[in-house]
Amino acid sequence: MNNVSEVKKAFRAARIAGEQMLSHGRITWDDFSNTMRGYEIELEGMGVDL
Repeated sequence: MNNVSEVKKAFRAARIAGEQMLSHGRITWDDFSNTMRGYEIELEGMGVDL
């Protein structure tokens, strides 16, 4: 992922997939929140104000 729009698209897709996996008990809340935080860190590093 090289630009902000690609990261944002991946973040949204991961959030949707993660929420579905959470609802089916396939991942834990910690797994989900760590994944989402990783995207936030990447966007912040690109200068996006969250």
